Amino acid sequence: MQRLVGAVIAGQLVGLLAQVDLLFIPLVLVVPAVSGVLAAGWFPLWVPCLTWASAGLHLTALDWLVVREDPAFPLALTVVMTALTAVGWWLARLVLDQRSASGAA
Repeated sequence: MQRLVGAVIAGQLVGLLAQVDLLFIPLVLVVPAVSGVLAAGWFPLWVPCLTWASAGLHLTALDWLVVREDPAFPLALTVVMTALTAVGWWLARLVLDQRSASGAA
């Protein structure tokens, strides 16, 4: 339960940071993959993915309720950020598993 709450809160904070125009592009295209790689050693896949899904839903709610724009773009961005996180996590797990398998042999 603690991981669930922590992931959602972290996602909401990332959603707030994404409101800064200068941070938006790197934050939504680079940082999800990097965070997936970094999280692979410590967390199950759902934790970093939930963090980025929460950030994307924050962006969606903000665009829809405050800015009154179409929520299609932030919803698509939510899927992309979550997928980038999963790809980074899986690649890091492959490397970690290979290293542990070669060390055990």
